[in-house]
Amino acid sequence: DSIYAKPKERDSEEGFSVRGTMKDDGTYSIKDGYYGMWIEDEYEAFVNTLIEQVYDDFTAFTAIEGKVFAEGLTKDTKINEIYDVAKQAEEKPFVYSTTIIFIKESDNQNVNEKTEEIAKLLAENKLVGDVSITEIYDNKYNEIKKMSRTELRNFNKNYSTNEIVYDHEEYYPEGSKRTWWDISTELEVSDMNEE
Repeated sequence: DSIYAKPKERDSEEGFSVRGTMKDDGTYSIKDGYYGMWIEDEYEAFVNTLIEQVYDDFTAFTAIEGKVFAEGLTKDTKINEIYDVAKQAEEKPFVYSTTIIFIKESDNQNVNEKTEEIAKLLAENKLVGDVSITEIYDNKYNEIKKMSRTELRNFNKNYSTNEIVYDHEEYYPEGSKRTWWDISTELEVSDMNEE
């Protein structure tokens, strides 16, 4: 069985899965995804320090995409230790993150190479997931910088695909597309852009 829970302190749209399974001996095992919600702010801050090595001016959000996480992850687990804890767990539910970076159109030189560089930094720090960069018109960029995490997340709802959602076409330069790289559970970096 599975239910969806929402803590009172967080945005009303945010929540996490709770899964229960009956073991052979008749007892229940209950696991949940609260850890991902609990570490999201710290995780995002850590990812931003890596992005700062490549871009001076950017806006980004990182969403934790896991449903259930490895036993052994606690509030004392450092972000770059999460992978090793998950790798040692009987089940290997890795913390998977999606990071979307917004940059000014005028900063779009070598975007694919810079996205790859950020993906490699994530892999070096044992962070599994994907990272993408989306260009924004210079004159609209400050509006993006002022948005909250929830507003940024809702601004670009299909962030798991390589296509920009043009619900806000006044923000995206004509012909722009997201550059997108993936970091696998084996910490391999791969280009997810269409050839």
